[in-house]
Amino acid sequence: MKGFKTLPEIVLIKPPIPYHMAPSEQQPLGIAYIASQTRKKGYQVSLADLGELELNDNSIEKIPYGDIYGLTASFLDLKASHYIATQLRKRNPQSKIIIGGPGPTSLPELIDFNIFNSMILGEGENAFIDLIEDFQDSGIMKSQYSASFIHNLDNIPFPARDLFRVKGGRIFSFGAYYGSDRSTGLITSRGCPYDCAYCSTNAMWERKVRFRSAENVVDEIDECINKHNIRQFRVQDDNFTLKKERVEKICNEILNRKLNIYWRCSTASSLVDKELLKLMNRAGCMEISYGAESGDPDVLRLMNRKQDPETIAQSIEKAHQAGIKVRLFFMVGLPGTSQKTAERDIEFLKKAKPDALNLAVYTPYPGSDIWNNPGKYGVTINTKNFDYYNMHLFSGENRSIDSVISSNTIDKKTLEIQKKTVIDFADKKGIIHKS
Repeated sequence: MKGFKTLPEIVLIKPPIPYHMAPSEQQPLGIAYIASQTRKKGYQVSLADLGELELNDNSIEKIPYGDIYGLTASFLDLKASHYIATQLRKRNPQSKIIIGGPGPTSLPELIDFNIFNSMILGEGENAFIDLIEDFQDSGIMKSQYSASFIHNLDNIPFPARDLFRVKGGRIFSFGAYYGSDRSTGLITSRGCPYDCAYCSTNAMWERKVRFRSAENVVDEIDECINKHNIRQFRVQDDNFTLKKERVEKICNEILNRKLNIYWRCSTASSLVDKELLKLMNRAGCMEISYGAESGDPDVLRLMNRKQDPETIAQSIEKAHQAGIKVRLFFMVGLPGTSQKTAERDIEFLKKAKPDALNLAVYTPYPGSDIWNNPGKYGVTINTKNFDYYNMHLFSGENRSIDSVISSNTIDKKTLEIQKKTVIDFADKKGIIHKS
């Protein structure tokens, strides 16, 4: 028996993300890439971005009819995704419902196949096409699909931004914006070569980094300007400056085309120098984020961070000299926290003088080495109920700073004091960017 008699109507869904204070800043580029790749194959695709909405019957009613529904989910979205799929199944029992993204990739055992027909593990563009064509050809859909990584990222069509209901938000620290509040993300590479103990990126990308060409990246920027009137961009790469020569080419291409844009990016503090930062600023870089995570060298070593607080502080100064503001990603309550950690964190922050701090309570992410081997890091994971796993410090009402881990080397009361001391210091300094 074959699949659908006509080309199926495909609906891609981003669940609500109540754990972000500004969901509009989190455009779902992943499913927008899948939408563009699916369109390339001749299929009709619509997108239901529920990011800003509450999870209830009213928001689910906004999802259009589809023959195939595809949900993207982080592990924080798995519960909501199952609920949405259950409601869609009641509405349209003949539909096929698929789930993909980092959530099922890290935790495939949590997917209920009484609700979902199939799941996609890892990179989704080609795997989703394989799934559709399997079903169209034979009427059979396997329980899971995965595909080899796409070697040449330039071959993937740009994300289908025309499907977004909301055109971004204020992506710079403390709500800053330039010209308008329209913005979007850019993904110019995929993967990260590092192996930080707390990070789950490698569960998705396997430490393999692939890069788009400079010309292809700037062509996408050009399209965003001309088709969508967007001039503000958040580069979502884990380490944008991993290949210095490519970044130089991107910046020079922006300057050569005389594109008047504003952007921010993230990278490791060891991957910048003064001249590169100056060029980035000339090309529109207004803000850079470094993954500092801690000011305690002992914690950084345990986390397998290939950097030290002194290097981070120096890189902040270099960025400031180049005219770029600096946001630090920082966590409290990391494994390895001792009675000296808060003092070291505060000493570092005083010296480093970041403009903004993305401050989070450490939470073990599925797929990270700490999640897989907590004993190796001297901690116990006390619960795997993801209702308690929102690490964003100021998201939601009455956000708790309680940890879902306990340390084998420091008592709970001392751990809580260490966390609160750093949070109070940063709050009084007015540098916490509430996300």
